[in-house]
Amino acid sequence: MNWHVITSSKGGIGKTLLALLLLAHHLEDDDKKQQGSTLVVDLNGMNADSAAILLYQARIGDSIFCPLKSYAEQENKENGTHVGRQLIFQKTFSLSDNHSRDYVVAYPKNPYEPYDHNRFADLLYTIKMSAMEMADKLDIAPLEHVIIDTNYHFCNIFSQKGEHYKIYDQLFKNDNIVIWFLWVYRQLDKLFNSNEHEVTVFKLTARAIEDFFKSHTNPAPLRHVFNPGALVTSPPDDVNRGVLNGIVGRFVDVIVTGKQKDYTFDELEDLINTLPVGNYIKFGELNKILTMAYPRDERFNGDPYFLLLDILLGVIKIWNKENASKERPMNIIPLSVYQHGLQYYTDKKRKDPVSRIKEFNIYKNFKKLM
Repeated sequence: MNWHVITSSKGGIGKTLLALLLLAHHLEDDDKKQQGSTLVVDLNGMNADSAAILLYQARIGDSIFCPLKSYAEQENKENGTHVGRQLIFQKTFSLSDNHSRDYVVAYPKNPYEPYDHNRFADLLYTIKMSAMEMADKLDIAPLEHVIIDTNYHFCNIFSQKGEHYKIYDQLFKNDNIVIWFLWVYRQLDKLFNSNEHEVTVFKLTARAIEDFFKSHTNPAPLRHVFNPGALVTSPPDDVNRGVLNGIVGRFVDVIVTGKQKDYTFDELEDLINTLPVGNYIKFGELNKILTMAYPRDERFNGDPYFLLLDILLGVIKIWNKENASKERPMNIIPLSVYQHGLQYYTDKKRKDPVSRIKEFNIYKNFKKLM
């Protein structure tokens, strides 16, 4: 099975958008190859967008209730379930070229319960152990892709300690687990300017994820996602616009003034269209290069985040310069396109959001990255 765990340190930054992009990609890919089915799990109790928009007027049959199982208790021959904690599975569909493609959406019965390291492992264990029964009851193909839309930082659900990963080594050794982390400006600021233990945990957890989830088929389990909208703190003044060549300034104009036009970052679009997927970059190396690229120009009066788009481009140039035989790191994912229609993609009353999102340039560029 292929697991996609989508995380970030901030809400409203694009986790649900990324979940929809992955879902659309897998449904389209499976359509061509006639492979297994896809499950989307919505753990975002603060704003349950995924389940709400995917199931709007698109439910097929009855829901299935599944108690959350505990791997540790199963091993100890105890009860093996968390009383009262349940996952709800619901079959739904999307239309593509007049063809219906079924998939499943799951969400906790109580969406506000937190997930610590062990409970998140139990969640995955429950899905894996229930996959065959779920597929049979919902009349779908065997489960192949699981997309988990969380409201967590990856440090909340994975640990820096090696013993935490024993369950994954025992149960998921043949599975492909990818953690998608959407970067925001605050995260970069902490990495560069803070010596707090929080930063140490962040780095150690990233290293542990890379050590335990990498494989020959997937050497890059941690995907670094850069959404330009998350890299802008406030509108730059005229002086800064000159320094930035107007890139971020124009972007801010669009999102602040609400101009109804599509806008594309030419540099990132060129990056996606011209550079195929190459090798991957480890978190430690990425952190080193980001530190080298981090702006410390006094003209920005302590707010250097306007340059983060340039930093991202600079990081990739530095990587290519130092590694002439390598291309863009396969685990650097820029979500490069702003389009006015995306402002409304999480509306609850939107029919078939999967087919809708395939019409956007951001999906076409995302497909090229994949």
